[in-house]
Parts: sequence; C-alpha cells; structure tokens
Amino acid sequence: MPHCNQPYSSPSQRDPIARRTCAPLRRGHALLASLTKGAAIGCLALALYPMASSADDLVELRSGGVLRGRVVGELDSGNSSPVTIELEGGGTIHLIRGQISRVQTVSAEEREYAERLASLPDTVEAHWELAQWCDENRLREQRDLHRLKVIQLDPNHEDARHSLGYSLIGGRWMTRPQVMLARGLRLDGRLPGEHEVIVVREAFAEQERYYKRELRIWRNQLNKARHAENYEKIMAVRDPAAISTIVELLEDETTRDAKQMWIEVLGAIDSDAVTDPLIRVALLEDDESLRELALKKLERFDDGNLQRLFMAHLDPNDNSPAVISRAGVALAKFGDREAVRSLIEALVTRYRITNPNAGNQGQIGAAFGSGGGFQVGPGQPRNIEGDVQNPGVLVGLREITGVDYGFSKSAWLDWYVQDRTPAGPFDLRRGPQ
Repeated sequence: MPHCNQPYSSPSQRDPIARRTCAPLRRGHALLASLTKGAAIGCLALALYPMASSADDLVELRSGGVLRGRVVGELDSGNSSPVTIELEGGGTIHLIRGQISRVQTVSAEEREYAERLASLPDTVEAHWELAQWCDENRLREQRDLHRLKVIQLDPNHEDARHSLGYSLIGGRWMTRPQVMLARGLRLDGRLPGEHEVIVVREAFAEQERYYKRELRIWRNQLNKARHAENYEKIMAVRDPAAISTIVELLEDETTRDAKQMWIEVLGAIDSDAVTDPLIRVALLEDDESLRELALKKLERFDDGNLQRLFMAHLDPNDNSPAVISRAGVALAKFGDREAVRSLIEALVTRYRITNPNAGNQGQIGAAFGSGGGFQVGPGQPRNIEGDVQNPGVLVGLREITGVDYGFSKSAWLDWYVQDRTPAGPFDLRRGPQ
C-alpha cells in the first residue's frame, strides 16, 4: 500500500488531491530525516524556520541573499527609494527598494519558538509538549513538524497520529488518502472511473462552447471577403462537440445552399448523435432534395434502430399526413419485414378537423379527398372526419414486400396473414387441388 512518504508510482497516486494532502507530511519527513542522520536540533531551527532569530525582520534580496535585522521606517513602493536595515550582528546597511524581494516580520511567538527550539531535548515528551505550545500560538507548520517527530520516535503515539489525520485500520496507521486509495476511491469519494468521466464531460463542454462561438463567426463570414477560408473551416469540422451548434444553425437557415452545407457537415461527423437531426430533416424539411440528402447521409450508419425511429412517426395521433408519408419513404430504404404491419396500418389514416365556417350557408368548407389532400365544398359540418391516403407509405410497402395492393388496407392485411402462415402438409394458403 502506498504511503505519503513514498514516490507516486501509479496514476491514482499522482492524483492532485492526494498530492496536496500528502505534501505537508512529505516536507516534514524530509526535515526529520536530517535528525535521523544526526543533525543538531539547532540546525533544524534554521532549516524549518530561517526567520527564527532575535531580530525583527528577515530581508530576502533579489540576488538570493538574506539579511537578518530590522528595517528602519516604512518601505516605499518605488524601486529607487532608499531602505536602511539595522543588522542583527550590529551595524547598518543601505539599499534601494528594488534590491529587496521580500521582508518577513518575526513575531514575538516566533522568537520565543526559536528560543525553545534551541534547547529542546530530542524526546517524545519534549516534542509533543512543544507541538502543543505551537498549536496554542498558531504556529501550525512548526506544530506539525514536532508531531511528525513524535511519531518517528514513537510510531504508536495515538494522540500524535490522530492529530496528523491517521486512523488505525487493520492494525496499521493510515492517512485518509491512503484509506481512500486502498478502497479504490479518490479523496472526493468518487471511483477513479467516475472522475475520468467528469473530466471528459468538462472537456467536451469546453469544446461545445468553442464551436458555439467559432461556427457562428465562420457562418457570418460566408459570402464576404473571406468566404472560401471560412467555408473550408466549416466543411472540415468533424468533432461531435459541434453537433448541437450545427443543428441550431441549420434550423435558422432559409436557403437551400446553406441548409445543404450543414447537412453535409452533419453527415460527415462520425457520431450516432447526428442521426436524430438527420431524421428530423428527412421528415420535416419541405425541400425534397434536402430530405433525400439526409436519407443518403443516414445510409452509412449501420443502425437497426433507424427503422424503429421512422416507424414511430407513422402514428396519425402525433404526426401529419406529410410526415407519415415521408416516414414511409424512409422505411423503403431502412425498413424490413418488421415494419410491414405498421406500414399497413398507416397506409390510410383518419383525421378529424374543425370547420371554422360551420353553419355559414354559402361558405366553402374543407373535406378530405381520396387522393390524400383536401377538397372543398359548400357548408360543411363543424367537425369533419375523413380518410387520407399516404402515398409514401405505399412506396415503403411495395419496396419491402415486392407486392402491390394499392391503398386497400383489407387486401394488404389478407396478404399479411397469408404471408405469415407457415407452409406445411396442410398449407392453409392453398385452395383445393
């Protein structure tokens, strides 16, 4: 099991959340290693906290040097303003503000900490006591260092372990990151796979925002000075993240050429997400050539679900006669025998409309004609019902079955029953010999 003082050797250990959590413990382990090798505790004070001195300020120079002493007066913001420093060992030095990188002020608590640290025995009790004192005086980094030193000297010191976030699991002290990794989880409680899904979703959303902005810019530049360049950019799009914006732009277009461009781009994107918008074009677009183009683009998708999607548009309760007829044409390309019964039911559909001129003598009302359209006549009733023949559905039936019974639904149903009756010693489809 990985520990916080081991290098990251797997993707899960390289997780940035775990890395941030383990970082303070790693720094502490590195400093404590100097004690293990016999370094003096006084050196530890400088390694951990170089400000710890009797001076008030620690002045870091841009050249990399450090001065300990006290800055006289306030520091001006101008790089050329003079600065005077009274040095810790006596004397003064004059600099300009631009030579100074940073000034850190040493607090009274930090000075007292340095004094305590200089005479600190290297024992469990002494380090724990100083850790407690640091906690009371809000010296958190120093506090954690001494807690780490305690568990180095006494690995089973419960108070120190718990204060550093360890739990005793199965006889082994483990930090929360180690527990989560052992359970196959990230620190946020998600499985590693769930995190990857979120990352992919965020990247996809970012790409969607990119295309929402860029595609509209490119479209607005068509038929202008940079037409060819922007047209090539549009036609080169193959990213599924562009689909939603392409569909929006397609729906806003009013010319055949512009619509054709977006249909071509949709059809070139290798994603099942383009099937729904192409189906909508095939069913709802008034221009027959564009409907045929959409169907052609759908042909490259080896998707058995296409048939069921078009069959769903044969229902007269939810679709107009035009849509039903177009669905029948589409099923001539994508349908098989599974679609036959639905096509027969949709061959002739019954509709009911309200006559706004009902009761007005001499007014012209609407009625259904046998050819699938409307015919007019004088004074129709308020509610008009009639049958509509759907020629596209007949096209689909002919193509799939290879037979033709016209718009006679009863003849088609008789054929359907006979066609599905299995042949055998008593062939019910044959009459007496």
